[in-house]
Amino acid sequence: LNSKVRRWCMFEWFYSAIDRPWFAQNELLDYLDHLGMDQVTRLTRTEWASIRGSLGRPRRLSLPFLRQERQKLHQYRTTVRSYYLRMAHSSSTVSPAPSCLSPPPRLPAHLPSALNVGQRVTARHPKTLQIHDGQILTLDHDRVRVQFDSMELGSEMLKDTDVMPKDPLENLPKDKKLRLEDLALYSERQAFFVQALEYESHVNEGAS
Repeated sequence: LNSKVRRWCMFEWFYSAIDRPWFAQNELLDYLDHLGMDQVTRLTRTEWASIRGSLGRPRRLSLPFLRQERQKLHQYRTTVRSYYLRMAHSSSTVSPAPSCLSPPPRLPAHLPSALNVGQRVTARHPKTLQIHDGQILTLDHDRVRVQFDSMELGSEMLKDTDVMPKDPLENLPKDKKLRLEDLALYSERQAFFVQALEYESHVNEGAS
């Protein structure tokens, strides 16, 4: 795979653990769930027009729209990280007397679970700007230290948005995982992408 194809593959399939649920949102499917129509596969033209009208007028793709969406994404990331921080702080503090016990903070069901030390990941290397396999060594709020499998790449401290679980569905909330499986978004295209990268890696190793 040449650099342009690899770049396209990364933009097409590479989603960090924290971002994947956000980009997996589908307002139409959420609205159908709300109406109790999640299992409906066929509707008349009039029924579809009524549903589309209920969702409001579509926004035109523009710079103000993109800025607003990026701001919403930033707020989402901040919220998720604050939950991770509270849960990590709770697990690291000394347990109080039984009379002072309070239930530990729980991660809301719609948010992704946090990355873990030792977890296998695919991450974007800051120097090669390509994605490579590795393993998490340490976690520090929104930073992740990854030991890459290739000795030449070593270990790097990365942003959490540059780290994807080896199994892209591993950290997803249960409902999002089931929906993605039902929609076959985690499909043969993903497997082909991974196999192509692994093949190229073996070819490069053989050449060296």
